[in-house]
Amino acid sequence: AVSLDSTQPQAISHAEEGVAGRCASVATETKRLNTVFEKLCVSMQSWGYPAHVIDYIKLVLIARGAAKALWIVDESRLLHKALLKAVAEVDAVKVRLVTLPRAGDIVEELKACSSAAEAEGVRRRKREELMEAVHGQRFQALVRGMSSILHDVTRWVGEISVSHVNSKKLFLAGDRDRAHGTTMFTPDGFQMIPVFEAFRGVCDKYRPHMYAVMQQDGWPPPAGAFRTKMLNGETQCRVCRAKYASLWIHRGICWVCEESERNAGRCPHRAACNPAAFCPHRKQCFLCSAASCEECCFFYADGEDVQCLVERFKPVAIYLDFDRTLCTTRGGGSPLVGNHSLDPGLLSVLSCAPETATVVTRNSYRDDIKKFMEMKGLGRAKIFTTRKHQSKADAMIDASELGPEECILFVDDTIAELIDPRLTEKYERGQLKRVLFSRARI
Repeated sequence: AVSLDSTQPQAISHAEEGVAGRCASVATETKRLNTVFEKLCVSMQSWGYPAHVIDYIKLVLIARGAAKALWIVDESRLLHKALLKAVAEVDAVKVRLVTLPRAGDIVEELKACSSAAEAEGVRRRKREELMEAVHGQRFQALVRGMSSILHDVTRWVGEISVSHVNSKKLFLAGDRDRAHGTTMFTPDGFQMIPVFEAFRGVCDKYRPHMYAVMQQDGWPPPAGAFRTKMLNGETQCRVCRAKYASLWIHRGICWVCEESERNAGRCPHRAACNPAAFCPHRKQCFLCSAASCEECCFFYADGEDVQCLVERFKPVAIYLDFDRTLCTTRGGGSPLVGNHSLDPGLLSVLSCAPETATVVTRNSYRDDIKKFMEMKGLGRAKIFTTRKHQSKADAMIDASELGPEECILFVDDTIAELIDPRLTEKYERGQLKRVLFSRARI
C-alpha cells in the first residue's frame, strides 16, 4: 500500500510558510510600487510637469488599477512557485503508484488457484489484493491525468508571470458565475482544450448507444431489468416521477426525460420557460443554460463580451437597457437614490458610440436618468422611455432601413424583451443581434 496522507506538522509548516511568504510579498510589493512611482515622478518632473499634476496622474494610475496590476504580477509568480512544488509532488506519487500490482495480473492468479479447500485462504487474500489493486489503478489514472494538466497549467502561469514588452495577449476569458456560459480564447500549445475535447468525443461516441439501451429496456427500468440499481436513489424526476440515484438525475429531471424534453423543443428545467427562448440548434434554453447561438443571433454576455460583439459586428445602432444592465438600479428605481454605478464594458460602448447607441428603458425616472448620465460624462446619450405595455421595438430602426450587411444590437437582462414577437423578423433575417446581459462578478 502507498500512503498519500500529509501529516499535521507538515500542514502547519506549509501554512506558516504561506503566511511568512505573503508578509514578505506585501513588503516587497509595497517597496516595488513606491519605486515605480518614484521613477515616474522623476520622469514627469524632467518633462516640466508641475507638482499638482504629477500627484494627480499618480492618483489616477492607482485608481485605474496600476497598483492592482503589480499585485497580480506578484501573486502570479507566487502561484507559479506553488505549482512547481505541486508538480514535483504529484510526479513523485505517480512514480510510486507504478510499483503497485496490476489488477489483471491478480485476476490471472485467481484463475490459476485450485478449487481445493486449502486454497480458499489464498483466494480470499487474492480477492482482497484485487480490490486494493482496482482502487490503486483508479487512483493512478486520476494522478496521471492530474499530472498532465498540472504541467500545462504550470507552464502557462510561468509565461503569464514573466513581463514581456509589447507581448501579445495569451489568454482571454470571461469570469461570470455560470461557468458553462463562459467564453475562453487560448494560445496555441495550450493542452487542456484538447484534453476536454477528447472527453467530449468519448461522450458523443457512446451517448447514442446508452440511450438505445435505455429505450430497449424501457424507462424507468422495469423490476426485472439488469439496471435497476440506478433506481436506488431519493431524488424524484418531475417528468416520469421515478426516483433515481444522483448520477442519473440533474436539476430535478432524469437523463432520458431531459433528452426527450430537449428533442421536443422545451426547456427541461423550467416548465414556465417560453418556447421562443429555446434554441433549436443547441437544444438549450437561453435563460436556464446561459446558452449562446450564432444561428439564432443570440448571445449570453457581460459588458466585456458586448464590447467584443460591437467590434465584431459593427452594428449601425445599439440599444441598451438601463435597469440591471447599463446601471445597477432595479425595479424602475431612480439612479439618484442610493449608490449606483454603470457597467464598465457598456459604459465604454456608450462612450465610444454616442451617435449610434440609445438607452431604451421602462424606468419612468427619465429626468433622473438623464441627470445621472450627465454626472457620468454621458450628457450626449440618447434615452428612449417605453410605457408599460409598449414594445421596445418601437425605439429601433425598421428592418427596411437596414442594408443587406447591416445589423443592430439589442442588450437587455430580461429574456421576454429579447423574444418579443415584433423582433422576430429582424433576428431571423440576421439583422438583429440579441444579448441576454449578465453582469460580471469580479
